[in-house]
Amino acid sequence: MKIKLYLIAVLLVCACLSGCRNPWMEKIVGPLMKSKDGVTYTVTFDSNDGSSVPSKTVASGSKISKPADPTKPDYTFGNWYKDSDLITIWNFAGDTVTGNITLYASWISGTTTYTVTFNSNGGSSVDQQTVAYGSTITAPTTPTLANSIFGAWYKESSLNNVWNFATDPVSSDTTLHAKWEPNVFVYEDFAGGIGITSYTGSETNLIIPAWINGLPVVAIGVEAFYFAPLLSITIGYGVLLGDNAFPGDFEYAYDTTNSKTAGTYSRTNPTFSDWTKQ
Repeated sequence: MKIKLYLIAVLLVCACLSGCRNPWMEKIVGPLMKSKDGVTYTVTFDSNDGSSVPSKTVASGSKISKPADPTKPDYTFGNWYKDSDLITIWNFAGDTVTGNITLYASWISGTTTYTVTFNSNGGSSVDQQTVAYGSTITAPTTPTLANSIFGAWYKESSLNNVWNFATDPVSSDTTLHAKWEPNVFVYEDFAGGIGITSYTGSETNLIIPAWINGLPVVAIGVEAFYFAPLLSITIGYGVLLGDNAFPGDFEYAYDTTNSKTAGTYSRTNPTFSDWTKQ
């Protein structure tokens, strides 16, 4: 074996020095020198009468990302399988592509349904809703809580993202969480949202809620806070302001901690009177 390897090495050196193409030499050492770099394979997705899924071309030994689930009337997508008999599931996190392959979709007969639960956070009870996969849900009757105003339904218990009943689809069992605001605002419907007309509280540093009764706060009415004992007030940027909405010596500034999407008024400039910055 050592002698064979020595002879091959000698032949390679000779070939390199001569600069000549030697078919016989290529036949002997070609398999030893061949690189797998640049080899690609095609992954085809057979959706089994579902919607079309584009094929993928990947390098040999690579993993593939899971494509968007196909759809099929009256069926729910199950999984991708390595075989047409739907026995072995393809593991997108671990399986690698080593040749041209076809993956096969499985389907669950009938429509899968999920339950949406409403956590009213101490408010009145709200009935669950059961809906089909991918469907939207109907906004429930607004819950109530003593001395509080309902804000909106949020996707997480930390109350960061409002659930959009018009567009957000249900893809699993889901719990929505109610947010409550202090009952210190007098308001009315205005331009598809809420307009606050007056304030009955005693807070000196106030944050105006972004949502009331599931609608966005879009306006502050004439003299709504003009006589309020406020030192600062924060509102959503772009909210319309009526004349003398706040005391005349309030100054407006961007709230940079919120990526300039909110504004803060503070009593720092007695001469400020330009409300057009809204």
